[in-house]
Amino acid sequence: MRYRWPDGKQSAVVLSFDFDAESGFLFREPEKAKRSLGDLEERRFGPRVGVDRILALLDRLKLRASLMNAFSACTSSFLPL
Repeated sequence: MRYRWPDGKQSAVVLSFDFDAESGFLFREPEKAKRSLGDLEERRFGPRVGVDRILALLDRLKLRASLMNAFSACTSSFLPL
């Protein structure tokens, strides 16, 4: 049986963005995380800069989206070690 797309549409697309920020790094290597600012900053890029860029792009393209992320990645990115 063929699926009948609504309103004459022919396909759907799913875009998935995943970031864990520094949560995995802090869990796996907590001692290294305390002394490795470069590694932490690389992982903090997603929540600090990347998410806003993605949201702006979705807005500009008028694409609807649902977002879900690990709470720890959202909160730990704004807390000091």
